[in-house]
Amino acid sequence: MKLILDCGSTKCVGVVVGKTNSRTSTFQMAGFNPFLFEIIEKEAYGHFLELRSHIVDPEEVIFCGAGCIDISIKTAMGQALSNIFLKANIEVYDDLEFIGRILKIQRKSIIAIMGTGTNAGYWKNGSIAQRTYSGGYLLGDEGSGFKLGKDLIINYLRNNFTSENQRILKNELGIGDSLLLKEIYRSKYPNRFIANYTKLYHLFEDPLKDQLINKEFTSFIRSRVEAFLEETDTIHLFGSISYHFRDYLIPLLEQINLKIGILAKNPIEAYLEKNQYRK
Repeated sequence: MKLILDCGSTKCVGVVVGKTNSRTSTFQMAGFNPFLFEIIEKEAYGHFLELRSHIVDPEEVIFCGAGCIDISIKTAMGQALSNIFLKANIEVYDDLEFIGRILKIQRKSIIAIMGTGTNAGYWKNGSIAQRTYSGGYLLGDEGSGFKLGKDLIINYLRNNFTSENQRILKNELGIGDSLLLKEIYRSKYPNRFIANYTKLYHLFEDPLKDQLINKEFTSFIRSRVEAFLEETDTIHLFGSISYHFRDYLIPLLEQINLKIGILAKNPIEAYLEKNQYRK
C-alpha cells in the first residue's frame, strides 16, 4: 500500500492507495509547516504519529510539505516519517515539485498554490526550473488566505464595509473587537488563524470586498506569476483560495493571456481524478 500526504500550513490531506489501484481511505488532519520549527524531526514525529490509525505498514510514503524548502528540512521530515513507518520507502517533496511529479505534468507551465500561503514556479522538463520567492506571511504570500483574511479583519474593525455587512460580520464573529484581537495575537499560528476568516467573504456582497480580493490577486500575479509569461501560456492552480475565489482570479489571469490547465482544491483531488482510483 501507498500513503500520499499533501500537507499545507492549515490542513493535511491524505489518501491510502491499495495495490489494485483502490483508494482504501481519504482523510484530513491538521496542517504542519516544518519551516516554523527548530527541532523539526521531533515536532514532525509527534504531529504525524496519528497516521498509524490510517495505515499500519505502508510500502511507500510520499510526502509533500509547505516549508520543505531545502535538503535539510526534507531530510528531517523524511527521518521523522521513517521513525513512524519503519519499513516504508519515504519520498519528501516541496509543494511545487510534488504537484508536477505526482500529476506527471508534461507541458511547460506555471504551477501555483494559493492557500493559507502562496507559492508559484515554472515547471519544465520534469522539474521546477524557476520559482518566485514567497517570503512567508510576514514578507510575502501575496494572494494568500492570510492576506485576504487580514484585509477583511482590519476593514471590519475600521467599519469600512456597509453598515449591513458590518452587522453580518459582527454576528458571524460572535465576539467583541478586543477579544478578536486577543485571539489573533495569542494564536500559536496567526497565519493559519487569520486565513480561516476568508470564508466570511462568501457571506456578503460589498464593493470593498471586490476591491480587496482583486487587489490581492493582482499583487499575486504581478509579483509571483508575470516573471514566467515569456516561457509559457498555461497555469495550473491549486489550493482553497484559488478554487473558491476562481470567479475573481480566472478573469485576471485571462487578461494576461494565461490559459487555465488544472484547477483543483488540492493536488490529491486532482491525482485521484486523473488516475480514476476507485473508492
